[in-house]
Amino acid sequence: MDKESVCKRRGKKAMPKLTQQMKQVLKHQPVVLVATRDDEGRPNVSPKSLLKVVDDDKLVFADLFSLKTRVNLQADPRLAVAAVDLQTYEGYQFKGQAEMVDEGPLFEEISGLLAHGKEGPRPMELWFEKASRELMAAQGRAGRNGVQPSHIIVLHIEEIWNLTPGHEGEVWRMPVT
Repeated sequence: MDKESVCKRRGKKAMPKLTQQMKQVLKHQPVVLVATRDDEGRPNVSPKSLLKVVDDDKLVFADLFSLKTRVNLQADPRLAVAAVDLQTYEGYQFKGQAEMVDEGPLFEEISGLLAHGKEGPRPMELWFEKASRELMAAQGRAGRNGVQPSHIIVLHIEEIWNLTPGHEGEVWRMPVT
């Protein structure tokens, strides 16, 4: 995969762009690992259910029970998300700036998906239906039925790292201005 295939133009900046292959890896991963760091630089990793790909350069997920993630992002908005297909070992890490959103159409869309995930398909994109159902089932097992997010997290992708064996050196970055 060449750098041109994963970059798009916005004005004069080339932004890393999710390819169809990257979306396929994300599609089959109901859980991704999200890394943050606190104000003293200590890392934290938390499993999250990825819920939406937006505009080929943003990932969105609900932050339901992760006080540590929320506190860390308030101190430092840098975020990394890793997804690996355990059958093929193809994987990617997406890095960038996180935005916590607690209102608006995207927030309402994610909240609606979580609220209706057990009742049947209300997917934003078809492949996220399974992730929503699995997340709601896990919440039910934990006695947390009907829990809604106080906010969602939008990752604005600035770098994409290929984690696939043999491709570890492949990275696509937003140019520094």
